[in-house]
Amino acid sequence: MWFICTVTRTKKLAFYLTSSGYGGLEMNAVNLAVWMKERGWTVLFYTVKDSRVEQQVKNAGLIAQWVQKPNKYFDIKNAFLLANILKKDQVEKIIIFDNHDLSTANYCKKFFNARLKMLYLQQMQFKVKKTSPAHTFRFSGLNYWICPLESLKKQVLQTTKVPESKIAVIPLCLETDRFLKNSISRSMAHKELGLDENKMVIGVLGRIGPTKGQMGVLKAFSLLSKTHKDLDLLIMGEATINEKICLDYEKDCRQFVSENNLENRVHFRPFRPEVEYFYSAIDTFIMPSRKETYGMVTVEAMLSGVPIIGTNAGGTVDLLENGKLGQLYSFGDASELKEKIENIVLEKYNFSEITKEAKRIAAEKYDHRIMCDQLESLLE
Repeated sequence: MWFICTVTRTKKLAFYLTSSGYGGLEMNAVNLAVWMKERGWTVLFYTVKDSRVEQQVKNAGLIAQWVQKPNKYFDIKNAFLLANILKKDQVEKIIIFDNHDLSTANYCKKFFNARLKMLYLQQMQFKVKKTSPAHTFRFSGLNYWICPLESLKKQVLQTTKVPESKIAVIPLCLETDRFLKNSISRSMAHKELGLDENKMVIGVLGRIGPTKGQMGVLKAFSLLSKTHKDLDLLIMGEATINEKICLDYEKDCRQFVSENNLENRVHFRPFRPEVEYFYSAIDTFIMPSRKETYGMVTVEAMLSGVPIIGTNAGGTVDLLENGKLGQLYSFGDASELKEKIENIVLEKYNFSEITKEAKRIAAEKYDHRIMCDQLESLLE
């Protein structure tokens, strides 16, 4: 009797991220690693020892592998070490998230591991052209450059020599059910966050820093506070530890609140993983960043059915479909922002229909299973 033995090759996937911080980019990478693991991939996360990324990777039950933090350019030594690690682990597919890691990964493929399939998931915009021979070589090892928005694809085509055939548009996604099935009531959220249930609340969520725009919101709120006594402001987030410019900015924000006697109406709260409390507590969401590349919090607000006001710059414009799914204003323009907030407070438009449409579109476009499906098709 003959037996046919079939061997299923293990699907292995490397995530390469040597960032020392932990913000939206790093959070998105860890989340994606978890989802790919759930879909049957053996995910090996290559990161720096004792970094916040390593801590979160381990907390998520993933395999963390240590690598050295490379130089941005011409780090052949770390490219060689990375190639050896990948060979030892028998990994032939890798995703890069931070452009600081691109050179090392590219040298790894070009000089030491030609079979490596390499994807770059872009989450930051380019400020200058990168069409020099050095940049062109730096990107040449990529099998695919993944942009989360069509506008970013256009930017890549304008600022690099990456061929269009290698550029794919795949939105950054999240677990939509988490927000669509959120059962936290407004009263529960207000109690948990120490807010007055009888007040309307406008909210800002994210890292506190000069480019994030909290001061502009405070100035707009100060103008509103004189005529809208039933309105409060919730700012959830913190300045980046050890970044003086951000710590000073947060101090300036708190001083502004004190100088304008708004201590009882502006509520600073630290970031918490259970962001559903934030969205359940607010009546209006503001994305005030100078030029947010994508803004996952905007997608979260869409899924939460909250009216949105965002700056007329960066990826926010795309996410809100040029104002179709929320209002837009100019960064730092307190008077314009005041007017946009009053549109909602005074119910000048039918925002219930706008938020309903935003929720529907977000549920259709930004579910994590869609993102994983598209990534897997590129990895085949």
